[in-house]
Amino acid sequence: MKENKKEIFIFIVISLLLLIGIIIAVAFLFKKNKDEIEFNNPRNIVNSYFNSLKNNDYATAFKYIYLPQDCFANKDDFEEFIKNKSYYEDLQNMNINDIKEIDTQNYQVILNDKNNNSLKINVSLIERTINDYRIDESDFYTSNYKLIVPKNTKIYINDLLVDNSLKTNSTMYEDTYVLSSISKTNKKIKLENKIVTKELDYKFDDEKNEIKFTLELEDGELKNKVYAFIKDSWNTMYKNFKNKKNVSTVKKYFSDEFTTSDINKVYKTSFNKITKGLTSIGEFNNYSISKIIDNKNEKSIINSDEFITVNFGYTLNWRWKYISANSAVKMSMNRYSSIMLKVDGDSFKIYDIIDIGLFNYADRYTRDF
Repeated sequence: MKENKKEIFIFIVISLLLLIGIIIAVAFLFKKNKDEIEFNNPRNIVNSYFNSLKNNDYATAFKYIYLPQDCFANKDDFEEFIKNKSYYEDLQNMNINDIKEIDTQNYQVILNDKNNNSLKINVSLIERTINDYRIDESDFYTSNYKLIVPKNTKIYINDLLVDNSLKTNSTMYEDTYVLSSISKTNKKIKLENKIVTKELDYKFDDEKNEIKFTLELEDGELKNKVYAFIKDSWNTMYKNFKNKKNVSTVKKYFSDEFTTSDINKVYKTSFNKITKGLTSIGEFNNYSISKIIDNKNEKSIINSDEFITVNFGYTLNWRWKYISANSAVKMSMNRYSSIMLKVDGDSFKIYDIIDIGLFNYADRYTRDF
């Protein structure tokens, strides 16, 4: 009998402990987190939003605003935006006196300072889903912003990579991305491809809703390599031409898009033109490019991760040689020109001769610079 009572007692104790455990677990599961934001009460949302702003708690205030999906914006952008609001400075010295409901999604916040000066701020809400509200700050962002960049160039906005899924169009030299939305604030932009990396500040707004980013050939080391290639390839081609070497000896300077016939238009036709004398008593010879400089009027552009349009000035030297005499007249010209190069590993190849005069024009009276 005593053993039965003992077992009953133990059973009761265990049952009580289990019951207490269940009560504690249920209480814990359903306990309201004081930091949890409720989005189903519009008036409370408005109140909490403006209190967060007053307390300079931009991280919390940022959570209350409506943002389209995949919007390029963060709390730092929001802080920059809100501090430019006309009421921002006054808000810091005031307290909320009343919140009047105009309708379910429109309220008027009434604030007063210690001198009883009043400030009224109208605020609207957006119902994202049923009974799920956010503050409408639609002037914080702009929509469908188009970014045009050199082909195969990555775009980083505040160190966040713009995903390839946002690319809407691609041509030979350009890629176009469309951002569904982005905050109208200053952004750190980084453009990066195999040739160059460029960083800049840019402010997105509603005025254009489109920006075309260009990459200029600014890097000193890369620019020197480009200029050296143009100078060395030109001089070597002319030297091989004078030594009557086969066109195959200069084919390495041209991209695969050039046929032998295309190359001969430069190698034979053009060099023949500038070598031929005005009369049979002599000829122009000893051509060489001695210097290449920047074109101050037109920048060189990196078209993509493999093409560069080079705008430059060059000094060409040559002489007029009489066939029956040892003396020669030295000549030179300074001229602007353009050529497109294709990046080939650590070197380059000629892809497009934009200015054929680079190879077939020589006039000592030309002084472009």
